[in-house]
Amino acid sequence: MKKRTPRAIAHKLSIPIPLVSHFFIAVASLGYIGFTPLFPGTTASLVTLAALAVLGPFSTSALLVTASGLFAIGFALSYLIEKRTGDHDPSWIVIDECVGMMVAIVGLPHTPVWLGAAFILFRIFDISKWSIIGWADSLPNGFGVMLDDLLAGVLTCGILHVIHALFCA
Repeated sequence: MKKRTPRAIAHKLSIPIPLVSHFFIAVASLGYIGFTPLFPGTTASLVTLAALAVLGPFSTSALLVTASGLFAIGFALSYLIEKRTGDHDPSWIVIDECVGMMVAIVGLPHTPVWLGAAFILFRIFDISKWSIIGWADSLPNGFGVMLDDLLAGVLTCGILHVIHALFCA
């Protein structure tokens, strides 16, 4: 299998201004985190969680507005990349993991236990593609790239809120 590099992907995108191609790749891969050799999705999720832990806590509205904006950007870039390269959901696109992790922690206590539980549960749902998440992943034109992680984040958030309400309220 041919190794994918940012330069090779930028060439395949065939955008007249090479700097724009590299910018799109940098955004979609969260600053090239998506090109880590092992577990790029898990790495991106962990980096996102670490950034949110250090910078947070955030209000529910701030997380949802930011996640919505990143979802729109991620969808547009995923659509463009899929159309230009012919690759469905390339592993180096990890902006979707960032969106999913942001949604997963909405409204949860900003503690290591809850953030860690959100990370683990989100990764289980995202990797296993359980139920509707697997269906969403198969959608074409960049939508599946983003929607499966959004649904994994929503499911994670919902389950953790139920646990919090039952055992911590």
